[in-house]
Amino acid sequence: MRTTRVQTNRETDSAELESKAFGFGVGMLGLAQFLKGKLPDPVTDALAEHGTHAGAHVLEAHASSSGQLSSYAAARQSVRQSTYWLRLVHATDPSFGAKLDPLIKAAADLASALKAASARARQRTDTSKFK
Repeated sequence: MRTTRVQTNRETDSAELESKAFGFGVGMLGLAQFLKGKLPDPVTDALAEHGTHAGAHVLEAHASSSGQLSSYAAARQSVRQSTYWLRLVHATDPSFGAKLDPLIKAAADLASALKAASARARQRTDTSKFK
């Protein structure tokens, strides 16, 4: 007889957040490859760098309970920086809008999820101080 393990809300939230961050990184890498040669290298490099760092920070947050808040903060910073670069490219060449708009929305969704995860982690930290 096969049994399945039921995930707790925390595990589900972690897996969902990791999936969102990974998908965002994949999208940002794809965009950087698409824009290579169409924009200066520092711009495409920044898109790839900041877009992929968010996911790495999320993984680090889930691997370490002690550095969770700082890792979520670093992930949020990477998403904000990604958003800046996406908006900059959009402002300089609106013809890329079809490629950029879904990633700008994904960045907003990821930022919101990171904010919620950070609040939950902070609440757990504050609650554990009183035990």
